[in-house]
Amino acid sequence: MSVTKEIAEFILGLRATDIPERTRELAKGFLLDGLGVTLAGSTEKGSLIIQEHLREAGGKREASVLGTGLLLPAHMAALANGAAGHAMDYDDTQLATSKESVYGLLTHPTVPALSAVLPLAEAANASGRDLFVAYVVGVEVMCRIADAVSPRHYQAGFHSSGTIGTFGAAAAAAKLLRLSEDATLRALGLAGS
Repeated sequence: MSVTKEIAEFILGLRATDIPERTRELAKGFLLDGLGVTLAGSTEKGSLIIQEHLREAGGKREASVLGTGLLLPAHMAALANGAAGHAMDYDDTQLATSKESVYGLLTHPTVPALSAVLPLAEAANASGRDLFVAYVVGVEVMCRIADAVSPRHYQAGFHSSGTIGTFGAAAAAAKLLRLSEDATLRALGLAGS
C-alpha cells in the first residue's frame, strides 16, 4: 500500500469518537487561537491587499472573510483567511508528535487546515462537529508529514507552513467534503505538485 493511500484511509476513516480527549481539548484551543490570529491579521496591509483583489474578482458570495463582512467564493475566502491567519506570524506551532520527533516548532499547522475548512463548512452548512473533525484530520496529516521530512526541509529554505500546509488543507477539505478515496488521493496528489 502506498503512503498516500494510507493517508487517504486515515482521512476517510477518522471519526469524532476516535479523537482522544486530550487531543480534543488541545485542538479546541488551537482552533480558537487560529480564529483569533486570523481576525487580528485581517487588518494587516498584506491582508487588505489580498481582500481588495478578491473583492474585485467577485464571484458567488458563499463564505466569510473573517473580520471583514466580505463574502466570497469558498476558495477565495480560504486564501484571504489563510493570508490573514499567518500575517502576524503569531499562529500556533507544531507540537512534537513523538518523543523522537524534533520537528516541533518549525511549522504552523492550524492556519492551513482551518482556513481551508472554515469557508467550505460555511458554504456547505456543515455541522460544527464535522468542521472540528476535518480540522483535526488536517492538522494531524500536516504534522505527521512534517515529522517525516524532518528539519532538513526547513533548513533547506522551504517554508513548511506553505509546502506541507497544502497537505493539511487538502486533508481537511477532503474530510469535510466527504470525498471518495479516489478523489482524496487526487486531492493529496494536487497538494504535492
